[in-house]
Amino acid sequence: MKKSYFLLGVLLVILAIPLFGVTPVTAAEKTEFPCTEELIANLDPGTWTYPNGNIHIRGMIQLFRETGPDPRIVGDNTVVVNANWQSDWTGPIWGTFSFVTDEGGLWEGTWAGQMTEAGAVYNGSGNGYGMYAGMKMWVDMNYGVCTITVLEH
Repeated sequence: MKKSYFLLGVLLVILAIPLFGVTPVTAAEKTEFPCTEELIANLDPGTWTYPNGNIHIRGMIQLFRETGPDPRIVGDNTVVVNANWQSDWTGPIWGTFSFVTDEGGLWEGTWAGQMTEAGAVYNGSGNGYGMYAGMKMWVDMNYGVCTITVLEH
């Protein structure tokens, strides 16, 4: 009988161990903002080739001005553009971005999508640095309608 009480006690201790040291976790806040994106300059045309009548772009660098209702999404965005377009200028696009906000924060990441006859559709994601360290952001562009989502620490 003592043996069964002992085993029951050990079992209860084993089951109770995970309960200690567990603290509640607060969910990170995710906020979505409308944004606008304006091409300011073509900084470097990159390399353009035309295999079989198609259009390939590698390393084109463009500067965009991003604006929105939150200071974390207002600033200058340097974008590297790559593309494999058909002769009608449609096809996949992808690249990287380095977005310096007016308040001195930095977002860096990658993006990818499609250029269609109606315009660009792409998604991007990036990490925050400096004052945004530990934060994440997502960019969704859908035919000129831009949304940026920021995930707090």
